[in-house]
Amino acid sequence: MSTELVRVPAGSVPPPLAELERAMHMAGRAAGAQAALQIMVGQAAGLSIGQCLTDVHMVSVGGQIKPTLSATAQLSLARRAGVRTRWVEASDVAAELELTPPGEEPTRWRVTMEEARRAEWATGKNAGTWAKHPGAMLRARAITRGIRATCPEVLGGMSLYDPDELDDARTTAVAAVATVAAVSVAEAV
Repeated sequence: MSTELVRVPAGSVPPPLAELERAMHMAGRAAGAQAALQIMVGQAAGLSIGQCLTDVHMVSVGGQIKPTLSATAQLSLARRAGVRTRWVEASDVAAELELTPPGEEPTRWRVTMEEARRAEWATGKNAGTWAKHPGAMLRARAITRGIRATCPEVLGGMSLYDPDELDDARTTAVAAVATVAAVSVAEAV
């Protein structure tokens, strides 16, 4: 990918957006509409287009479409908002995150493998990931729990969950909804 500056004539589509438009078209209407929804949700939260496509996921929970946001993106938004973060503990047994929003006292959020076992987070479709990467999964839980409780405003006013937090029995793909959205977007153009 070139890093040189490209001049774009007025009224034309900048090359990165043109590439995105081509990719969405090639992926099909449903995938393109889902990408458009991811971008809208992510940009409302202050993410770049790249982050929107990698860190925002649209899932169906209880018949309703819900946006989800990766723990990494949530932590990024918190830090961008001036929230100081410090890992007190980060191991395969426990993760404890200290969050200090500007002008506030620090709060700590701890998650342990024992809690993960009791809550059955490490079962179902996530069992393999929890077995292979327990420390990363514990850190993700500490991040999302802490940010939602301490500084939810950094999520743009949305109640966003990490996709792994949603019960896999209630989570399904949203291709049908994305297809409806694609038709609506196409009709609007």
